[in-house]
Amino acid sequence: MKEFPYCNSSLPYHVRAKNLVDQMTLSEKVSQLGDQAFGVARIGLPQYKWWSEALHGVADGGHGTFFDDEVSGATSFPIDFQ
Repeated sequence: MKEFPYCNSSLPYHVRAKNLVDQMTLSEKVSQLGDQAFGVARIGLPQYKWWSEALHGVADGGHGTFFDDEVSGATSFPIDFQ
Protein backbone atom coordinates (compact mmCIF):
# COMPACT_ATOMS: atom_id res chain seq x y z
CA MET A 1 0.00 0.00 0.00
CA LYS A 2 2.91 2.38 0.47
CA GLU A 3 2.94 3.10 -3.27
CA PHE A 4 -0.37 4.96 -2.93
CA PRO A 5 -0.04 8.73 -2.29
CA TYR A 6 -2.70 8.62 0.45
CA CYS A 7 -0.36 6.34 2.44
CA ASN A 8 2.55 8.80 2.24
CA SER A 9 2.85 10.06 5.82
CA SER A 10 5.06 12.97 4.70
CA LEU A 11 2.08 14.58 2.92
CA PRO A 12 -0.44 16.72 4.84
CA TYR A 13 -3.66 14.96 5.92
CA HIS A 14 -5.89 17.04 3.65
CA VAL A 15 -3.77 16.13 0.60
CA ARG A 16 -3.84 12.44 1.50
CA ALA A 17 -7.60 12.45 2.11
CA LYS A 18 -8.30 14.26 -1.17
CA ASN A 19 -6.07 11.82 -3.05
CA LEU A 20 -7.94 8.84 -1.63
CA VAL A 21 -11.41 10.25 -2.28
CA ASP A 22 -10.49 11.44 -5.79
CA GLN A 23 -9.48 7.90 -6.76
CA MET A 24 -12.83 6.39 -5.76
CA THR A 25 -15.96 6.15 -7.88
CA LEU A 26 -19.28 7.27 -6.40
CA SER A 27 -20.29 3.62 -5.97
CA GLU A 28 -17.06 2.86 -4.11
CA LYS A 29 -17.56 5.84 -1.80
CA VAL A 30 -21.11 4.75 -1.00
CA SER A 31 -19.92 1.20 -0.27
CA GLN A 32 -17.75 2.59 2.56
CA LEU A 33 -20.67 4.20 4.43
CA GLY A 34 -22.11 1.16 6.20
CA ASP A 35 -20.87 -0.79 9.19
CA GLN A 36 -19.04 -3.08 6.79
CA ALA A 37 -16.70 -1.17 4.50
CA PHE A 38 -16.01 -3.60 1.67
CA GLY A 39 -12.75 -1.97 0.65
CA VAL A 40 -11.48 -1.05 -2.80
CA ALA A 41 -8.77 -3.48 -3.85
CA ARG A 42 -7.64 -1.54 -6.92
CA ILE A 43 -6.44 1.35 -4.72
CA GLY A 44 -5.29 -0.77 -1.79
CA LEU A 45 -8.16 0.09 0.56
CA PRO A 46 -8.79 -2.96 2.77
CA GLN A 47 -12.14 -4.26 3.96
CA TYR A 48 -13.10 -3.22 7.50
CA LYS A 49 -15.98 -4.07 9.82
CA TRP A 50 -16.53 -0.88 11.82
CA TRP A 51 -18.80 -2.15 14.58
CA SER A 52 -16.65 -5.11 15.60
CA GLU A 53 -14.76 -3.12 18.24
CA ALA A 54 -17.78 -2.92 20.63
CA LEU A 55 -17.09 0.75 21.39
CA HIS A 56 -20.81 1.51 21.25
CA GLY A 57 -22.00 -1.74 22.84
CA VAL A 58 -22.42 -3.54 19.53
CA ALA A 59 -20.10 -6.37 18.63
CA ASP A 60 -20.46 -9.21 16.19
CA GLY A 61 -17.04 -10.77 16.38
CA GLY A 62 -18.20 -14.36 16.60
CA HIS A 63 -18.79 -16.47 19.66
CA GLY A 64 -18.60 -14.92 23.11
CA THR A 65 -20.10 -15.03 26.58
CA PHE A 66 -23.84 -14.54 26.94
CA PHE A 67 -25.34 -13.49 30.30
CA ASP A 68 -29.00 -14.54 30.39
CA ASP A 69 -30.26 -12.62 33.41
CA GLU A 70 -32.01 -9.36 34.33
CA VAL A 71 -28.78 -7.48 33.67
CA SER A 72 -27.23 -8.60 30.39
CA GLY A 73 -23.68 -7.71 31.24
CA ALA A 74 -20.61 -8.84 33.08
CA THR A 75 -19.51 -7.53 36.45
CA SER A 76 -16.57 -8.38 38.65
CA PHE A 77 -18.82 -8.77 41.68
CA PRO A 78 -22.36 -9.87 40.70
CA ILE A 79 -25.04 -8.25 42.83
CA ASP A 80 -28.36 -9.91 43.68
CA PHE A 81 -31.06 -7.42 42.66
CA GLN A 82 -33.93 -9.23 44.43
